[in-house]
Amino acid sequence: MLYDEVTDLMAHAAKDFPSIVKLESVGKTYLGRDIQMLTIDATKELSLNKSEDTKAKAILMTGAHHARELISTQTPVYAMIKLLHGFVQGDTESSELLKRNKYMFIPMLNTDGCAIIQEQFDKTGKLVYKRKNGNRSNETPD
Repeated sequence: MLYDEVTDLMAHAAKDFPSIVKLESVGKTYLGRDIQMLTIDATKELSLNKSEDTKAKAILMTGAHHARELISTQTPVYAMIKLLHGFVQGDTESSELLKRNKYMFIPMLNTDGCAIIQEQFDKTGKLVYKRKNGNRSNETPD
């Protein structure tokens, strides 16, 4: 998934599930972009005892540590969508997971690199392997 697709999907999830989804910036990149984290926390909503002080475990899933690993965004995004779909559908497995844990997703840690790859793709129609050190001599189209 490319940068805009991931950020748009996360924004829609936060809008569509305001009672259990929170979208926030957990920092800024070198170039000033937000590093976004989406949290799904349905522990209170799914708890049988609403007054119970639930000590939910937190599970963090990250992707795109390196900009050239675009596929690594898929796992956190897929898990996020699967949990939200299961929540809506009342899926037993998803409900049990959401009852006991809160989930934090940062699909793109290297947002600068992913955004630069998308900018190049939008201009040329080719995926360019972005290097973090700015040395463009090793970049080759996919």
